[in-house]
Amino acid sequence: MQRRKFLVGMGSLAAGGAAAMGTGAYDGVAAKRTVSVDLKGDAAANLVLDPTSEQAFYNNGQLELAFDDLNANARNRFHDVFTIENTKSEPVGIFIDNGN
Repeated sequence: MQRRKFLVGMGSLAAGGAAAMGTGAYDGVAAKRTVSVDLKGDAAANLVLDPTSEQAFYNNGQLELAFDDLNANARNRFHDVFTIENTKSEPVGIFIDNGN
């Protein structure tokens, strides 16, 4: 009988200890951060997007591309629509995410 009480007591102690310590799962953290952003005009930009075709143009400061009658179920490729110019001496890498 004493042995059962001891085993039940040890099991309860282990379960209580695990509850007190938590499961180890990450719960979260809060931190206060500040950000400073300095916007530049196109003349001072590190990269310049330059329209080089009728399909590329600026609208409200953003480069837009407009193509008529595209098949949504086809793969479309376009060449020489706009250029990207690096105005600084440091090399840069550029990729375009197609959203897929």
